[in-house]
Amino acid sequence: ADLAFYTHYKFNNMVSADFYISNGEGYKSVETDSTFKYSAGLTLNPVKGLTFRGYYDYMGDDASQQTMSFYLSYGVKNLNIAAEYNQQLNHNMVADETLSGYSFFGSYKLNKTRFFARYDKLMSIEIGDAVDPWNFAKDGDAYIVGVEFNVAKGLKITPNFQAWKPADGSSMVNIAYLSCEIKI
Repeated sequence: ADLAFYTHYKFNNMVSADFYISNGEGYKSVETDSTFKYSAGLTLNPVKGLTFRGYYDYMGDDASQQTMSFYLSYGVKNLNIAAEYNQQLNHNMVADETLSGYSFFGSYKLNKTRFFARYDKLMSIEIGDAVDPWNFAKDGDAYIVGVEFNVAKGLKITPNFQAWKPADGSSMVNIAYLSCEIKI
């Protein structure tokens, strides 16, 4: 597990900031080095329903991994729409391996039913004289669309459709899901 320090400060109703230092990569990875990750975020709520967040983290020395993220959302009554952009330089602390992606998502609630959709574009860059981006096999477009039914207190049923279109032009992968949430 990580050993970490986290602090959050709310300046007023419109501005808050957070800072985080950790020594690990999370619960799924055994800590094998003494690398620290330093993170900072700033959240702005200039008007009711509108949120903007900027985030940055830094980890490592020589080929330091750096992550930048920008998030914008707007929510009124039953509608919420959002967009996000992420970029990671030196992924897994490997020089020049840059990943980036953007997402658009939203939901609309009508009585006890919520409709939702999401689109993600995942990209990597070409390194040196390479013809394809370094992570080309995992680059592509993801799509999700579904409906969440709040059947009864503590019970939600969510049929949804998910698709993955690889950047290499190979066949799109389509999967239908039926999710169920039970809260006791």
